[in-house]
Amino acid sequence: MRRKRERSRKFDRNTSINGGGVWCNRNAVRGAGGLFPCPSLLSFYALSELGKACCTIFLCRYLRQPELCREINEGLNVVENWNSANDFILFGKSSEIASNRRSDQEMTMLALHLLQNSLVYINTLMLQQVLAQDSWQNRLTKEDWRGLTPLFYLHINPYGEFSLDMTTRLGIEETVTM
Repeated sequence: MRRKRERSRKFDRNTSINGGGVWCNRNAVRGAGGLFPCPSLLSFYALSELGKACCTIFLCRYLRQPELCREINEGLNVVENWNSANDFILFGKSSEIASNRRSDQEMTMLALHLLQNSLVYINTLMLQQVLAQDSWQNRLTKEDWRGLTPLFYLHINPYGEFSLDMTTRLGIEETVTM
């Protein structure tokens, strides 16, 4: 018990915890007075400061360059659209996976991916059919083409009854890509 107290007193005398970090007494490490970071933590503090500098440089570029700001916002919009489609398809229980069993979770995610891929495929075929018309060729601008996505779902009713006739095909004709 006495050794444990001596060790804890020695730790208290040579280190202190303030400002969220562990600081060593210089007498314990180099023989000079005062407090400084432990040598094992110096690399952590150096990387932390480097991260702050990189973040500041990025924020300055973000504020100075409107095209970078636009590119980042467009990327965020794509991710938000994808997440909202996930919420739409997986609408039960606030879009949460109901089971803790790994096999059930995997089955749910595979079904979600299958439905997403089917939705994107059908939407792509419909978009191709519409855009193949001559009236749309010169109508869309560069920004319109860039914002065009096959991941939309407002035309789908997730509730109610669906009658499927497996003997007929969808009214989507094959289109020739230009």
